[in-house]
Amino acid sequence: MVHPGQTLVPGPDSGLWLLDAQAVDHATYKRFGHCLDTQERSRIATLTATRWIRGLVIARGFVRHVLGDLLDLAPDAVAITRTPCTHCGGPHGLAQAPGLHFSLSHGRDDQAQEMLLLAVGTQPVGADIAHPAAYAGDLAARLHPRDQAELATSPDRAEHLAALARARLGALGKARGTGLTCGPAPAYVGTSTVPARGHDGWVISDVEVPGRWCAAVARAVTS
Repeated sequence: MVHPGQTLVPGPDSGLWLLDAQAVDHATYKRFGHCLDTQERSRIATLTATRWIRGLVIARGFVRHVLGDLLDLAPDAVAITRTPCTHCGGPHGLAQAPGLHFSLSHGRDDQAQEMLLLAVGTQPVGADIAHPAAYAGDLAARLHPRDQAELATSPDRAEHLAALARARLGALGKARGTGLTCGPAPAYVGTSTVPARGHDGWVISDVEVPGRWCAAVARAVTS
């Protein structure tokens, strides 16, 4: 089922879906909410801000509907698990469904627009989407020194390039199962038109998305 605002990112066997959260209508929102499991409902019950509640319902419901279509299951019948973090053992490792790995990124801009990028595959995968307006200020300090140096040479494009590096780094961290804030020092991902290579069995690819958004996906290298 294709929902309002949902797009299959073009490309051979892309396994990528984009969702504009603002385009999700009331009927779709209700469908998303009805398919959540007990743990997801409990998490939502701890939230108080309507914005965060809506965002989590849409994110979790979107994942369940896409995975359900792929697995030929009802959305509420999809069993979703997470492996332990490969660095600290915490419950934020790789996201899985039966026979599938997936990664979801939820980005926001400075005008309250929200975009979701979902990557699905049979091997571990990481996806991330970022908007330049959301990554001004101290983001550069969290990047690899080579990425920081590249940003310093292009001050007029610093916000865009920082968001691009953030999306690439986020995708790589999610594919590895460490996320953004856990693991060793940040990898060098590059800020040019082609992501840096040499990530111990992982390859990062940029994803074409509308507007000023920056997005990337990381997948295992296949021989």
